[in-house]
Amino acid sequence: MKRYITLDMEAMNEHNLNMNEWVLLDNIYFLSNNEYHACYASKDSLRKYLGISNGKIYQIIDKLILEKFIIKTDLGHLKVTKKWINIITKDNNCNENNIAREPNEDALQKMEKQPSKNGDTLQKMENMSPKNGKCTLQKMETKKEYLKGENKERGDIRESDLPDLSFFTDKWNEFAEEFGLQKVLKLTSGRKAKLKKRIKDAKNFYNAFEGVLENVKFSNFLQGQNNKNWKIDFDWIIANDTNYVKVIEGKYNNA
Repeated sequence: MKRYITLDMEAMNEHNLNMNEWVLLDNIYFLSNNEYHACYASKDSLRKYLGISNGKIYQIIDKLILEKFIIKTDLGHLKVTKKWINIITKDNNCNENNIAREPNEDALQKMEKQPSKNGDTLQKMENMSPKNGKCTLQKMETKKEYLKGENKERGDIRESDLPDLSFFTDKWNEFAEEFGLQKVLKLTSGRKAKLKKRIKDAKNFYNAFEGVLENVKFSNFLQGQNNKNWKIDFDWIIANDTNYVKVIEGKYNNA
């Protein structure tokens, strides 16, 4: 989820959006940086991020769908529409009079070293103009997310570029407790190796993992209602590059 959000009060008033609706739209767009261009985050994750109730998150989503800001994919994931993209890429959202182009790496390092005169440097960078539909701050946050884009393209994932792998086990154990699935007691070296492989191969395995958990909720088969009483577990998800994809694609969803 994004740590910093720019609120365009003029656009919010024009399109009758409150703060929670704006922040949700911005995060759905931000989390759609994957091959499916959709947000895999569960409704519960989005709800907790906004600090609102279950009923409220569904109410907001229903309104945004009705007003054509977002759509649901065939797999039930959320995706912003061109209507939202047009709003956030307008000049009044990222003023070109501030910084007209994205700074290079040397310039960013200088900016980070310079003392702030008028507040946090990150706050200033939120006003940078968009390039290819995204503000510079959004690009930087994406780069600092669980996948490092440039290193991924080179096939060179350094240890420092990897997420805290316990994120995945913590997320799974919380989910497993709720749905009666087997928890992970130890993040073994073998599990670490498989997670690193998934992260290296997938464009955004962090989002994909949350997408898996979201779809398991809609699969009686994966929850053990099959002729072998088999249930999905953590090791099966990370075992290869196809198991988790089949879950995301809805192969095991209820008919």
